[in-house]
Amino acid sequence: MLTASCTVGKTPQQWFELTWAGLAGSDTLKFRGEAALMVEGENAQPEAFAYTGELKNHTSLTLKAKLASQEKVLKAADRTLRTQQFKPLEMKLTGTTWSVKGGAETVKNLPGLAQSIARLHPLAELEKLHVMKKQVTLEKGAARGTRVLRIQTDPADESSYLRDLLTGEMADLRQEWELGLKQLPLIERASYQAKGVEVWKKSQAEMNSMLDTAQVQSLYHLTIDRKSGLPIRLTSSTQIRYLDRKGTRRMESLWNDSRFTGYK
Repeated sequence: MLTASCTVGKTPQQWFELTWAGLAGSDTLKFRGEAALMVEGENAQPEAFAYTGELKNHTSLTLKAKLASQEKVLKAADRTLRTQQFKPLEMKLTGTTWSVKGGAETVKNLPGLAQSIARLHPLAELEKLHVMKKQVTLEKGAARGTRVLRIQTDPADESSYLRDLLTGEMADLRQEWELGLKQLPLIERASYQAKGVEVWKKSQAEMNSMLDTAQVQSLYHLTIDRKSGLPIRLTSSTQIRYLDRKGTRRMESLWNDSRFTGYK
């Protein structure tokens, strides 16, 4: 009764804060989802994967990813994915940031788009939405007992987030490489180090050049249980437009769809 009464007459932003508070107070939950990335170009095929996650003790998250067959074209619903299982990722929450236990070495062992699960899972997306500038409105026609929030994030915030994310990943990779370098005989280390630094600087410059031209637009839909205030489903659509190293205009489109269960 008290929970139900607290949900009467709330603004869209208040609904978001309510579901955020409920999620932050959940020690255990599960989710499953699917994501796909389409890179604009000739014969472009979406890269897709399915994933599951289980949160325990509020700060410990286990993620599993299954790469989907590229023969399957992305559709909004009703698709069957032929999959291949990969080793689970163990993540931990520090403050408001989710990080992979084992660092970059663990992440890079996952092939292709499955590496992205570390930053695409819905808990990370909701952490991002909580701190970003955004416009939150209520969608009409929600199923009985639910509320659907339409969340449009600020493009400048999205671009800054993308830059911070990719810069951090580059730094993690360099740190992992430097640790591997220390395992080499001293006589070989200087040569490999010089070559590695040159490659890293070139990659960093190319990434920064693309980020300088990047325009990011994202739209999220968050379905909330009207009685409990907890999230049921989170979908997102993101388009990133940028100039590649040859000066060609490119666009990447990312879709993500997650469903939550098992709250405790």
